[in-house]
Amino acid sequence: MLVYCGSIRQTASILSMSEDCLRTGDKALVHFRFIKHPEYIKPGQRMVFREGRTKAVGNVLRLIPHSGPGSTHTSRASKPNKVQQNRQNPNAQISEGVDGNNPVENQTAI
Repeated sequence: MLVYCGSIRQTASILSMSEDCLRTGDKALVHFRFIKHPEYIKPGQRMVFREGRTKAVGNVLRLIPHSGPGSTHTSRASKPNKVQQNRQNPNAQISEGVDGNNPVENQTAI
């Protein structure tokens, strides 16, 4: 599903819902996790999410910090940037890979 919250637009996966099936006008608590990276959101923010033609509108009720294994992130400040790497070794090739096991720090319930 795609989540819109303020200026945020990111894919998320639903972890659980308080209802099995929702129809127009129904309400439920939805627990989801952002896929790509954590976002700065706060309780009370309005949000919309959609999947295909299905759309839902709601409020962020609470944030649930991720506390599982692998939740430690290395700080971006500790990594040298590309310019610094090129200055240290101008002949080095820079390649960036995508880690398929990207931990997410925040989960959100609406």
